[in-house]
Amino acid sequence: MKRTLPALIGLLLVLAGTLSVAEAEIILANGVDPPYVTGGSGTLFDDPNTVKAVGLKMEGGVDYWFDSFRVVLENVSGNPQATGRIYVNDGSYTPGALLRSLDTMTVLSGSAASIYTFTSTTPLLLEDEARYWFAIASGPAAGSFRWNTNSPTAEPTGGPGTYLNYVLSNNGGAYNNSTVLCALEIDGTVVPEPAALVWLALGSLALACRNRR
Repeated sequence: MKRTLPALIGLLLVLAGTLSVAEAEIILANGVDPPYVTGGSGTLFDDPNTVKAVGLKMEGGVDYWFDSFRVVLENVSGNPQATGRIYVNDGSYTPGALLRSLDTMTVLSGSAASIYTFTSTTPLLLEDEARYWFAIASGPAAGSFRWNTNSPTAEPTGGPGTYLNYVLSNNGGAYNNSTVLCALEIDGTVVPEPAALVWLALGSLALACRNRR
């Protein structure tokens, strides 16, 4: 027992270190870096029930932890607020039930189009082979804003995320396809596979036993 205790402690430290150094990856993006198309290009949010979403299917054989949803927003009038949301797929390639509400942020007036980063306060697992919709919705404050495109515009691409399409609802109800390719980036961190953790554990124990000899 005296010999195995240090080995187990070392194993836990190694596992913790391995999980902590995992870096975020781009799941789906068409670029949020400038130049942006301003002054009318993009989707206008001037109704409190406006919701626009981009759909993706997770692929690649592994799950990911959601990290952030980054978009380019521009104030048009007043002091509008934007809320990030994630929906599950409803079976007909449109947003279904709300899975998670993200941050609500004020789109600042008197500034050019800027990157706004929406995150979750609690961990959210994006499962392999599942479909999700990442949305921007009008917040409760008065005013309007625009979800901008970048230049040149392009369909989102990704590593584990396969692009489906954009949809738009101006009344909080039915969604219609949208051809406006708003700028976005969705990031996540891969979940280590159980087999990889087992091999890591065995290697750590073997190293600990060797050092005790």
